[in-house]
Amino acid sequence: MIDFEEIKSKLAERGSSREDFEEKVDILNRMAYDIRSDNPEKSLSMAQVALDTSEKIGYDKGRAFAVFNQALANDKLAKFQDALSAFEKASIEFEKVGDEYSRGRAIRGIGKAYKKLFKLRDSIDYLLKSIEIFESIGEDRLKGEAMGEVADSYHVLNEHATALEYYLKALDLFILTGNKARLSAMYNRVAIINMQLGETQEAIEYYKKSLDLKRQLGDRINEALTLNNIGLICENNEGHDQALKYFNQALDINNEIGEKINGAICKINIADVLIKQEKLDEAEKVLNEAKEILEPSREKNYKAHLYLSYAKLYAQKKEYYDAIHLVNDAIAIANEIEAKDLILDSYMCYSECHSGLLDFEKAHEYFKKYYDLKNEIFNKEMYEKIKNLQYKYERETALKEAETQKKRGQELEKALKQVEELNENLQKMNEEKNTFMALVAHDLKNPLNAVLGYAQLVRVNPQQFSETEYKEMFNDIEVSARIMTELITNYLEFTTIEAGKVELDMREIDISKIARYVTDSFASRADSKKIILEYNSNPAEININADKNALMQILDNLVSNAVKFSNPGKRVILSLSANDSTARCVVTDEGPGISPEDMQKLFKKFSRLSARPTAGESSTGLGLSIAKKLTEDMNGKIWCESEEGKGTSFLLEFQLSK
Repeated sequence: MIDFEEIKSKLAERGSSREDFEEKVDILNRMAYDIRSDNPEKSLSMAQVALDTSEKIGYDKGRAFAVFNQALANDKLAKFQDALSAFEKASIEFEKVGDEYSRGRAIRGIGKAYKKLFKLRDSIDYLLKSIEIFESIGEDRLKGEAMGEVADSYHVLNEHATALEYYLKALDLFILTGNKARLSAMYNRVAIINMQLGETQEAIEYYKKSLDLKRQLGDRINEALTLNNIGLICENNEGHDQALKYFNQALDINNEIGEKINGAICKINIADVLIKQEKLDEAEKVLNEAKEILEPSREKNYKAHLYLSYAKLYAQKKEYYDAIHLVNDAIAIANEIEAKDLILDSYMCYSECHSGLLDFEKAHEYFKKYYDLKNEIFNKEMYEKIKNLQYKYERETALKEAETQKKRGQELEKALKQVEELNENLQKMNEEKNTFMALVAHDLKNPLNAVLGYAQLVRVNPQQFSETEYKEMFNDIEVSARIMTELITNYLEFTTIEAGKVELDMREIDISKIARYVTDSFASRADSKKIILEYNSNPAEININADKNALMQILDNLVSNAVKFSNPGKRVILSLSANDSTARCVVTDEGPGISPEDMQKLFKKFSRLSARPTAGESSTGLGLSIAKKLTEDMNGKIWCESEEGKGTSFLLEFQLSK
């Protein structure tokens, strides 16, 4: 029975009317909910008292929350069947009292309970029902969390395409709601899917995003999980030493924070690498440490992985019968929980063991099972992609038809206008593509011809050149290569920014430090052209909210242009100032200025101005359009003031940080 002493003070002064009893039930339910994680047994007892009292006085709302709290407590006690039953009852009770928010939570609880009971299809069905409820009441946070859980179940079922679709939907919602913790988790899961689909670079990018957020949040548990997953990428790409480095970093964190199960997973992964490196004694020692932790646990998935790792170890030792016995244990669990990735590994391990026993018929049989299952998974992914695309298409078509019937004339006109706009955009994109290809061909032609020319000269008569001449040629080749690299880099940066794939890390920074750094980095280039490069800032420190790398790229471009288009003996000045609300940065040169005609196309893509760099430097026509896009993405302003023959000033303005 529950000890009422600690809640006595909260209940003692209340009377015995119906309202008083309802208030007592509400207090019990709140306390049961608050302690569900720290003391689930006590939470369960409190919920039972709240339930009994609610039954006696006919308090429907109190009964609904009491049953819901029982479900949560049973879940914490790993009594998943009891939790499932209680969540089902709670969903019915919440429907009776018209509480859709709580009914959605209860139905989501049913889905999560089914997942823990390894009934993944049932889990998905109920999670999708909860998503419908959350969507109907505008609850984006819980909708996103449920979508992530749906994706998790599809992932375990190895239906990667569908899993990825739901992970990306969840990502959008967490970006919308600003939920960094959940956003980080989704980045991690999207990375895992990309890794399994062989998209290594995509996986690494998502892992880095996840790791950065986890460190910002101080989330040590998931920081370790992400490091572990990066280790898996390294292992799969034969980077065994790198893999061990990441696995050990993850293990150190887990040991530090007392996460034994996650630490055991790291140990299994470390052992797998050691087995590949044929360090079998070390591997066995590490596996034994993991076994001590996992054997008493309920983590079936990890136990199956452990048995498979032992099997690989014994197979390496040529103890094939022991290895097969362990694979039997692993595949039994894998079949129970429908973990197709573990079933795949089991088939491959069977094949290798029977091959070692010279039973090539069995080895071939299991390899065929491995091959067939792998193809089945792939084909199922393709089917899921087609099914989802078809569903989206049919849904969008149905909506459009309904709208057309409702406002046929208006919608037809709107549709025609959209088609016209689409055609215009397509034509514009095609023109830009042609311009892009022409510029690439034109800009790369001269440096490529220079390299080709030197190569032909040396090939025809290598003995005719002195050491000094060779050095001059190699210097020219290096300059040509740098020009080509700069051109290609600018084009790639531009397409990335235009596609909206650059994520800005907006934070408070001192613009004067960035400006000083950029000025210093151009000092030698300015000296080589006999240009005087000056910097001043008033006040000395000016803080704005911006992305450090983007701001550096903008200033780098403006100063670079000023130096390129200035003649020897002229000045280039970078100055900073601030008023009560705004920071201003001005880059001024004493170059030829910009004509009115050129001013009209100054910030446009691929624009080439009439003025040319004074020392034959390269110019892509993209730098200013990149600077404008980045400035505006950071809520800043950029413009130019110039008079032909009297120099040019480029001005930037940003709001001061508060």
